[in-house]
Amino acid sequence: MRPLDFASVSPSLSGVSFPIFPYSYSSRGFPDVWERLKLFRDSNPVYLVSLYDATYHLPWSSFSSEEPKIRFWDSGGFEAFAEDDNTGAYPLSNGSHPWSQSLYLEAAKKIPWNGKDILVNFDDCSREAEVSRQVGCALELFGMVKGQFYRDLLIHVPFSTDPALLVEQLAPHFGDFHILGLTEKDIAPTWVHGVKFLSRLRQSLNAKAGRYVPIHIFGCLDPKTVTRFAFAGADIFDGLTWQRFFIRNGKALYRHEAQYVIEPSLLNSPNNLVKWTLDHNISTLEELRTNLTYAFGTEDFQAFQQEKQDVDYALTQFPARRNP
Repeated sequence: MRPLDFASVSPSLSGVSFPIFPYSYSSRGFPDVWERLKLFRDSNPVYLVSLYDATYHLPWSSFSSEEPKIRFWDSGGFEAFAEDDNTGAYPLSNGSHPWSQSLYLEAAKKIPWNGKDILVNFDDCSREAEVSRQVGCALELFGMVKGQFYRDLLIHVPFSTDPALLVEQLAPHFGDFHILGLTEKDIAPTWVHGVKFLSRLRQSLNAKAGRYVPIHIFGCLDPKTVTRFAFAGADIFDGLTWQRFFIRNGKALYRHEAQYVIEPSLLNSPNNLVKWTLDHNISTLEELRTNLTYAFGTEDFQAFQQEKQDVDYALTQFPARRNP
């Protein structure tokens, strides 16, 4: 059974219920990342920034050990190295600044830990490597960072990976990390494939780990996918969907559509439209998160009948996992 909140990782993280939506900020596609963080951080219950951006685009003075929120500190791989995301909607170029393990470590050592910080490992060092090497590399780097933080182990796996075998490979290290991170791009060319992978992964983790291991899906925050993946066993979803799109009626639409919903008097300034759209997206996603939390806590799935039927159908009617 899914625990009610993040206290399964640590009592100091209690009070933030699953699923968790870290609202991502990135200079990749958003050169005004600092202005956006200033404007919306207070309305984000949980947020994510990369150490790459903290190094080159965000003032360290803006982060405090007194900030009471859960903060995810991402590796910077997306800004520095990643290919375009799988939506194809916003092709983006990589950052122009150097980035490496040593720069990652230098940045991580500057974090003003608040007791609720979650650090993602530098993942490009072994992106194409076997799982054992990726884990070893990540744990070595985690060990070089001093402070109170929680370890979000991001690994990259081929689409053909057997989730049960992956758990066997992770088994010796369940005491060395708190959260297991995967990218939507790696595991889910379609939501059906993602649901099947995550369901088997959750079953294997629950059987082998001896504790509840939250699953973090990086680059996944559109409502339809989040809902189905949550029913399959994932817990944490981050991404830039809330900044790239206009979220309405459970769908991620092009931002252009927002101008037909906003009060016309506010259209005198493009900045008004951007702020209204992102405020609206945060409110919409938080409503979804609250409804999912209620559904899992009460096992009342009335509000998600279609999504649950879709997941049940995918798990029972589709053939065993195979390449697309």
